[in-house]
Amino acid sequence: LSRRYMNSPEYIKVTRKELTVPSIEQAYFDVKEKTKPDALCRIIDMYAPKLSIVFCNTKKRVDEVVEQLQGRGYFAEALHGDLKQQRDKVMQKFRNGTIEILVATDVAARGIDVDDVDIVFNYDVPQDDEYYVHRIGRTGRAGRSGKAFTFCVGKEIYKLRDIMRYTKTKIVQKKLPTLSDIEEIKTAAFLEKVKEVIDNGGLGKYIDIVDNMVN
Repeated sequence: LSRRYMNSPEYIKVTRKELTVPSIEQAYFDVKEKTKPDALCRIIDMYAPKLSIVFCNTKKRVDEVVEQLQGRGYFAEALHGDLKQQRDKVMQKFRNGTIEILVATDVAARGIDVDDVDIVFNYDVPQDDEYYVHRIGRTGRAGRSGKAFTFCVGKEIYKLRDIMRYTKTKIVQKKLPTLSDIEEIKTAAFLEKVKEVIDNGGLGKYIDIVDNMVN
């Protein structure tokens, strides 16, 4: 048809845009529905991200997760369709680090432009393959590396396999960190802080206090 009806046509081929970023570590955790809150907190404690985004499929779920995180002492806030008037305020707090964890729906997260998000959590497996791509694209930006972790319950593994085929990416399974793993990480971080204080020579008054306690 082109030869018959067009004058000197040229063939242009557009290559498909790369769906996922190589600098993003992608993994999933096989969990039960009721253990998701504990799993999320363990992973946050293990990796200690500066900023992270938790994606949920519904507004109700977002509110539940925020309530659970805040109840455990994390700096988290919600972003979904019922909170449009608060969006700018919440995003400002997220950008300046007042909020460390942003819990959002896919629709509410459109247009989020924050470069230093360390981890994206798929608390719920996304309902659409493209949603997965959009979600994990919130990390690993501006040349940085990032992590994308998905919670998979039972038969959701089949949906995750569809996502892998769509993105042509391997999403590896990881084991949840144990309580002893978390304790070891926290102990190491505490000792590192102690070492910094010692190196900075700020122990004078504390040595006297310890001496009095020991004696």
